[in-house]
Amino acid sequence: QGAVQVLLIEDLPRVQQILRDVVEEPGLYEVCAVADGEAQAISDFDRLQPHAVIIDLKLRQGSGLGFLQAVRARKL
Repeated sequence: QGAVQVLLIEDLPRVQQILRDVVEEPGLYEVCAVADGEAQAISDFDRLQPHAVIIDLKLRQGSGLGFLQAVRARKL
């Protein structure tokens, strides 16, 4: 079955690294992509279909709420 794939949406590199260090557990949880803006997050989500997403609500480009609205509109 493999590790749970996690999409990380965060625009600050230091916080990205901290979250990656906290989340990743070999064989259990894997960060499959890190997006630093809303458009990239939506693209990565559509392409990778991760099991879980960690979202920063305030991004340099767009917002985590915009990402959530876009995903919700897909009615997954």
